[in-house]
Amino acid sequence: VQGPPREALDEMLLVGATDRDDRKAGYSSYGPGADLFAPGGDAGSGLLTALPGGGFGGAAGTSMAAALASGTAALV
Repeated sequence: VQGPPREALDEMLLVGATDRDDRKAGYSSYGPGADLFAPGGDAGSGLLTALPGGGFGGAAGTSMAAALASGTAALV
């Protein structure tokens, strides 16, 4: 399956996630279309976040990276 050409996505910010060693996370997309990479955490030791129901814990994924990328984009 081939996605749309990169030009069709020019108005989007395409985000990938990195692991604790600042390498592409195994669950993340990547390639020439990626605009920005941000920490997304590892499955065993995610980024510290608020948990549903209260308290704090680790979470990992591109959703974690997207929040950090949004903050970065707001500053640009």
